[in-house]
Amino acid sequence: MTSQNVLSRLIELTCNVSDAFTTALYVAQSDQRTLALREHWSMSPNINEESVVSIGQGPIGQVAKDKRAWHVEFTEGEIPQLPQYLQTEEVKGVLAVPVVAQGLEGVLVIDTKEQFGFSTKQQKIIKSIAEQMAWHLSRERSSLGPSDETALKNFSEVVEWCRTLSEVEDRAALSDRLVQVPETVSNCDAVAVIWFNGEEGRVQRFRGWEQELRAFRVEPGKGFAGSSAKNCKPFLMRSTSDRKVVVFSEKEEHEPMGSLLSVPILIRDQLHGLIVVGTHEPYGLSAKDQNIWTLIAAFSANALKCAEIQTQWEYDKNLCQVTGIPNHRFLSTYLEAVETEIFREGRSVHILTALMKNLHVIYSRYGVETGDLFLKQVISILAQAVSSPKYIFKYTESSVVMVLMDIDSEEARGLRTRLRQIFTQEPFMIENEPMEAQVSLGLSFHPADGDNLDSLIGISLARATSN
Repeated sequence: MTSQNVLSRLIELTCNVSDAFTTALYVAQSDQRTLALREHWSMSPNINEESVVSIGQGPIGQVAKDKRAWHVEFTEGEIPQLPQYLQTEEVKGVLAVPVVAQGLEGVLVIDTKEQFGFSTKQQKIIKSIAEQMAWHLSRERSSLGPSDETALKNFSEVVEWCRTLSEVEDRAALSDRLVQVPETVSNCDAVAVIWFNGEEGRVQRFRGWEQELRAFRVEPGKGFAGSSAKNCKPFLMRSTSDRKVVVFSEKEEHEPMGSLLSVPILIRDQLHGLIVVGTHEPYGLSAKDQNIWTLIAAFSANALKCAEIQTQWEYDKNLCQVTGIPNHRFLSTYLEAVETEIFREGRSVHILTALMKNLHVIYSRYGVETGDLFLKQVISILAQAVSSPKYIFKYTESSVVMVLMDIDSEEARGLRTRLRQIFTQEPFMIENEPMEAQVSLGLSFHPADGDNLDSLIGISLARATSN
């Protein structure tokens, strides 16, 4: 996969995690005085594809100069003309993140019309993606040098094969790809992929070795692979000179390898894995092979990080960003599994819905921070009142659904009464400001009101609305 294709995938990933209207990558030019728009994804018909920004001028140019992110919400006032557009777009927020490796590589600019600004979690994810972009741009820049051209004659074959690494979903899939490296990339006789969990490594996939390797523990500082792990650096032994080298563990049988190479897989300088390569012939591996496998290890680390970001995004989108409890999307996605769990034979089930009738008023009058604190307090009270196992869902912007199990109808009504008393007794105090909690409660009963979760929730929500 070329750098352009990788950058396009990272741009697309950024859009997915940020609800972006436009995502634009500006790349530093060779004179280090200007940034030019290189890659973008946008829903706007007014993109300025010839956009060039002087470093140090305007917000984006200042981000490049200071190497500090710029985040602004346009809640009021005039929206400035952004250089990626031919005319002003009515965006609600902009985030510009410096793309930095050893030096400035560019600036990643994201704007949105869906929300005012970006959450802290979104900013962290976007900054991680910017780091991956920086790595690719840095490698692309350095690959133009004559020394790299000599050391990596088959660079195009390596990069083309690395395209398959970017498609993996987890460590197991990545391990399968690594042990299937074609001869056009590296002509080796044996490959082993080791993953670390704390201070211990285990071989997950291997080929070409004479013994079963998965039972061995690889410890940093012990053996050939362990020495590479301890130092987080590649180790190359061009010729073993027929010595009995401990490759993985002292418990292993001697492997007749004439040449050995171990390369760490690092993410932010933290060891995650090792790739150990061998040939039967002495001097079968060289500095060229070390360069190739170091590049493969870097692509592997990038693939893992992208998979991790994607997995985290898939998880986060099913949670309420304020309270951390599962949301309506979670219920829609896993409805069948939830119903299987709660509607066990003989188990009593009731649905209690809490509708916060004045939540939108609190947000509009006191602001987002105070509104979030109010919402968290309501959720905390509900969570403490419900016995385990706790099935609590943020169903709509102002309603919370609770599944009450293993209690009878009278106990469910009693819980509803206690909660009504709690919400009406005293006003909430948030930063010394009293706030009334207008929380209406609706209760539905299984099977009298319905035999599935959707109908029970609908009835309880309707009863909460009418109260």
